[in-house]
Amino acid sequence: MLQKAVRVLAILMVAVMWHVGAQAAGSYNTVRVGALEARGDFEIRREAALAEYTRSGRHKTITLDKLERSGELRQQALSRHGAISGVPLSAGIGRTVNATRNQKLFGQLLDWETMHDGSSLAAISFVSPGAVGNRLILRVLSIDPKAVFVFRDGHEQIIHQVTGLEVLDAVTAGGKQDRLFAGPYIDGETSILEVLLPAGVSPDTVRLAVPALSHIFISPHDEEFNSKVGESSSCQIDVACKPEWNDVSRGIAKMLYSDTRDGYSYICTGNLMNDTLNSATPYFLTANHCISTQDDASTLQTFWFYKSTSCNSQDASSSLKVLYGGATLLDTSIDTDSTLLKLNDAPPAGVQYLGWSTSLPAYGTSVGSVHHPSGDVQKISTGGIYGFSDCQIISDEGDFSCFDSSAISSNHMQVKWSSGVTEAGSSGAGLFQSINGSQYLVGQLHGGLSSCAAPSRTDYYGSFGVAFENGLSTWLDPEPVDASRSPVYRFYNLNSGSHFFTSDAGERSFVIANYPSYVYEGIAFYAYKKSLPDLDSVYRFYNFNTGAHFYTINQAERDYVIASFDSYAYEGDAWYASSGDTENATPLYRFYNTRTATHFYTADPRERDYVIATFPSYVYEGIGYYAWLTE
Repeated sequence: MLQKAVRVLAILMVAVMWHVGAQAAGSYNTVRVGALEARGDFEIRREAALAEYTRSGRHKTITLDKLERSGELRQQALSRHGAISGVPLSAGIGRTVNATRNQKLFGQLLDWETMHDGSSLAAISFVSPGAVGNRLILRVLSIDPKAVFVFRDGHEQIIHQVTGLEVLDAVTAGGKQDRLFAGPYIDGETSILEVLLPAGVSPDTVRLAVPALSHIFISPHDEEFNSKVGESSSCQIDVACKPEWNDVSRGIAKMLYSDTRDGYSYICTGNLMNDTLNSATPYFLTANHCISTQDDASTLQTFWFYKSTSCNSQDASSSLKVLYGGATLLDTSIDTDSTLLKLNDAPPAGVQYLGWSTSLPAYGTSVGSVHHPSGDVQKISTGGIYGFSDCQIISDEGDFSCFDSSAISSNHMQVKWSSGVTEAGSSGAGLFQSINGSQYLVGQLHGGLSSCAAPSRTDYYGSFGVAFENGLSTWLDPEPVDASRSPVYRFYNLNSGSHFFTSDAGERSFVIANYPSYVYEGIAFYAYKKSLPDLDSVYRFYNFNTGAHFYTINQAERDYVIASFDSYAYEGDAWYASSGDTENATPLYRFYNTRTATHFYTADPRERDYVIATFPSYVYEGIGYYAWLTE
């Protein structure tokens, strides 16, 4: 069918088609699939249940050539501090895996076996000799959302596992088009990838590849922690030596993220932020030069409570906790070198949500910063504000230049240390000022010149107050009502060739569980679930004749359909979007398929142009309305 050809186009282009869909606001729980209707509240877990099966052990092993430069790269990365360039700590290099670089090659290596419950299992091992650790880069063209990906280390220990649903959401979030997914960091040279399919799901539905892996040469943590403690320079001060900074330290995490396009991995520092509602939403602040895209945010792992057991101890605390779930990019700015994320996983028990102040500290104000220099356990640097700067990026590599400025026109603060310094790996660390006996974040580290050899040289912190006014206030100082955007999920109906959309996670789960002809394709776009100023309702209809849904933001069109077409069942307000162009919104282009009497929507102008050029039965009707590609 023609609509099916459009779907195949999206897969071949490794792109996401964005279609306008609707689900009534609040607790709307009706879904019509074909001529069927189901009602009820549907709540299922996104997380994979603990894998309980015994694998025979048979699987292929892909061993890459030894990377001779691994030690050299490690030393180069660790020596990169005391330079003004705003760059993260390089922790790993990308390596192409030719044996599994495409779906056909990957599929040929899978040796499927049937489990006692009728499920199917296959595995492949990947070895990068000399690696301290590694991360697999998967290209996910399609996978059943009920599948489970299990990642094991070389000792067959389960490190992490995720459902196909989580993977599909990750590779479609934020308008991603490459459909690349980074597996968890795994210690050692070996990663084992297992794919577990529930009974009744054919291995033919698995369309995957592993085109690359990240060969890690600086580990974010070691099994024998002692080998990592002390990695940073000798003038650094253990945060454990300063008990007055204990609360702040519980809100600081070490970051590991990877560029799925080239496999390189990096380490930075981030801060768990409170909001004015004390909502415990896991907002996470770091530097723009660390993470500035949703692609990178999706690969984020955070390491909490990574500090020494006591002052100057050579042992790291056993309370280390790791979050694997990545994050959603909310706001990023080159001007202040700031990025605000929302972690997809709840932070571990015992963390501290950090307070902040939008007031610019005065010249001479005492400040401190808790960070992970060279990826080491938490260190504390203390000093003062010694000036203000206007900083600008001067190269594509992230180099920046700063000029002295008045406080009122500055976007950065100049900091000089009386104890401790910053290094690569410290990027993104918060700058804190004491106000009424408590520490408040006032900036985040961009870069600088300090080093143990020159501790009095200047470091530069982006101004949190400027970043707040420029966009962070939307999340950190929200209105009492829920003004956040929510994802809209997309399905493709193999029978009718039409698409179905819902913003209700329970409805999505019900369709996945009960209607195998509906192929889950991930997050389509974001919209609002509640009415806000300058937003309009998107209305949803169900067409009994075609078995498809129709969505419109035009009230007059809604009224005309209700009055004129008995086959269209009106299902009420769906969600809320914008009828006109608005800040950060993206247009949704609308087509009418004259062959099937259904509508098609996309936010991708390339896909719009392809459909116009290729499918004459699709009549282009212009912009339907405006939605968003991020929360």
